[in-house]
Amino acid sequence: MSVTDSIKAFIDIIVSTPVGIFSADPDFGFVFRNFRFQNFNEEKGVLYSVEPDKEVSEFYKYKIQGQGVNFNTFAHELKISIEKYEPRLRDVKVSMEYSSVNRVIDIIVTGKASDDFEHKINIHVW
Repeated sequence: MSVTDSIKAFIDIIVSTPVGIFSADPDFGFVFRNFRFQNFNEEKGVLYSVEPDKEVSEFYKYKIQGQGVNFNTFAHELKISIEKYEPRLRDVKVSMEYSSVNRVIDIIVTGKASDDFEHKINIHVW
């Protein structure tokens, strides 16, 4: 396995792991996975709590679509996680786009490893 393939595989692990599930490091993972069964508003690109009377997480204000430089996006949260847990990748950039036709969130991670790096991930929306 090449270094690039290894980085892609590890990013896949980050993306597929809800935050808090890994007891050795509760911060590991991608917070978006914690909202898997929440209501999704396709027009606004945001999540809604299934229990609106309870105090809700700050992440309900986050947009699904966006770039890793925008603080109110899930892309920014993923960028932070990749920068923390994948030191072989530098100059990390993350973008997320939602396609309502296919009901898919496309994630593109770019950066620098030994060469230019790009990894595309698709998450099918519930």
